[in-house]
Amino acid sequence: MVWLNSFRIVSARMSRRKHMFAFLMYVPLDRIDVIKQIIARFERVAERYAIEHDYGFLTPIDLGKRAILEYDYYIDHTDESEREKIRNAMVELDPWLDRVTAEHEGVMSLKYVFAQGCSRKEHWLYLNIPREQ
Repeated sequence: MVWLNSFRIVSARMSRRKHMFAFLMYVPLDRIDVIKQIIARFERVAERYAIEHDYGFLTPIDLGKRAILEYDYYIDHTDESEREKIRNAMVELDPWLDRVTAEHEGVMSLKYVFAQGCSRKEHWLYLNIPREQ
């Protein structure tokens, strides 16, 4: 790990001081309002539970139609009080991630993509996922 960081193989922000929880989502780039709402929600939840946090990145994909949004939470995973903070935040974030995915066309939490074994991420961009009514 020291070698990877010394030669900048790993991003400078990744787990330098604390363990990082990276929340990743596909978002439509033509819905900046939705992107801002998502970032604001991650920020509010982190501040409510006194979790160190920061906006990660917004990387355009699919010829600029979509992007991958990352928002990061940082905790000391060896500290029980820090682990409790992230547990409490996840109780709030997990159902919200489900709702925001269902409410906004083109928004998808990557928790669904990574749970699909060997599925390729780009395949999920084109699925017609039924929305709950």
